[in-house]
Amino acid sequence: MFSLYIKQGNLVSADAVIKNAISMNPDYPDMTLIAQRFFEENGDWHSAAELAVNEAIRTEDLHWFEIVKGYVNAGVTRDIIPSYFTEMLFTLSTIDKQLFEQTITSLWKSYSGSEMFEEWILKANLLILDIEVKPDDRWHELSPLYKDTFETLMNSGRFIKSLSPVVPGLLMAWIKITDGQHAIYASSALLSWEETFPKSIDGWAVRKARDLISSADSKKDGFAAAMSLHDEVAHWTNQHDISIDRRHQWIMSELKNTEIHRLLVTGSSEEEIFSLIKRVIGENILAELPSTPVLFKNNNRTEYRRISENDISALGSKEEFLEESMLLRQPGSVWLQYEQPAAFLQENSLSLMLASNVTGASVLNMADSILYVIDGKQRLTETIFQGLVKLKDKNPGLQVNVLLSVQHGVVPDKTISETKSLLGRYFPDAQVFQASSAEDLSAVARFHFSAPSAEERTEKLLYFVKDILKDLLRQRVDRENSLIDSIQWNKDMEKKLNGARLQLEDIEAEKAASIKNAFVEKPARFKI
Repeated sequence: MFSLYIKQGNLVSADAVIKNAISMNPDYPDMTLIAQRFFEENGDWHSAAELAVNEAIRTEDLHWFEIVKGYVNAGVTRDIIPSYFTEMLFTLSTIDKQLFEQTITSLWKSYSGSEMFEEWILKANLLILDIEVKPDDRWHELSPLYKDTFETLMNSGRFIKSLSPVVPGLLMAWIKITDGQHAIYASSALLSWEETFPKSIDGWAVRKARDLISSADSKKDGFAAAMSLHDEVAHWTNQHDISIDRRHQWIMSELKNTEIHRLLVTGSSEEEIFSLIKRVIGENILAELPSTPVLFKNNNRTEYRRISENDISALGSKEEFLEESMLLRQPGSVWLQYEQPAAFLQENSLSLMLASNVTGASVLNMADSILYVIDGKQRLTETIFQGLVKLKDKNPGLQVNVLLSVQHGVVPDKTISETKSLLGRYFPDAQVFQASSAEDLSAVARFHFSAPSAEERTEKLLYFVKDILKDLLRQRVDRENSLIDSIQWNKDMEKKLNGARLQLEDIEAEKAASIKNAFVEKPARFKI
């Protein structure tokens, strides 16, 4: 019948017959191949695609999956709804991951720019989140597409509110299949979004993002990747008239220098802390521990700087610096930098950080290690020990060492052994030092405060890159909220103005009627 209809030129009946035959017995020899050729010769691409998709699912033969991919690449499936391909793609993911990635990539590019692109993204995200992904799977084509799509959505000019149904799923799918090249970007973007919009990202995705940032592979190449990502973000902000927080710029510049070890000094004895500072930089200009974190650096001249969200400004005097240092602020909201010639800092490639509150995330992530100063004449008490535990809990990866400081003499051996014994149970990597002179401190610094490697700095860089992304997202949300408020205000004013205009028109009408009536009534009053 099919052949007869073809000879008669009755393509409608031929189409019906061949489709019915396939539905009844698709395994009949050459049946599907005949149908495929018929559909293609007559330009019936929907039927050809439907046949290929159904046969791919039914037979799991890679030949049919290849045919579907060919149709997609030829552009004949762009007007087919994305959900039509999801079952076929899921089936393919269990058979051949490489062909699966190629096919989903082809579909992605096919729908890009079309009205169904966002629908495709939603379906693709659900599909990726549903399939099994093994540790050795590689996604070198799909991961860059996720990056490009994320950037396209964020640059689309749409309100974040309208993107919120799409972006969380996109970030979770991306983090699931990201390759090494994009792992840092994907992780930073996901964590920034989750911190801005809590509970919008599933817990497993947040944990994986943090694991990726902390992983050895990320640290190996992460330094260059983090700096590259920072430069990319900076370039983007310049193009869109958005500014990066000056604190972040300063911090990134500081962390980029891997020749200097940044030592955060804190402890239980304020007197011994100041004694240490005096021995290290030659003087102690502080009367008490600063409320605002201070970074002490070596320089050939004395300078005081204030680093805030909007600018980096020079302070004119020591008095102004001291006044700024004692202002109560959120830790890390403002930084102070004090530079002066300091031979000890120069010789040992050190910078010192000092603050009364050292548990702020930005302060801890600036430090390469912590030196906890204890009066060497006293025992390590429970209160002191809990202070150390609190620091460790805030940043478990940060090295904590203890300095038993005495201004004269030496620390008793019993005190040293007791301190080491108690620390060893909770801080197996902690070192216990004693020092009563600058020479003692130099010996400690040479052996224990070496310049950090790029790998050791990576996680700190990534923390602040993530913070930059979060801040930019916050700026965008603030601008959008301001714009929404402005639009609402304009609408309210429009209503009031329209009401005033109508009221004025009513008054004008009443006055006109009154004047008209006055002219009509006047002749009648004076009639003889």
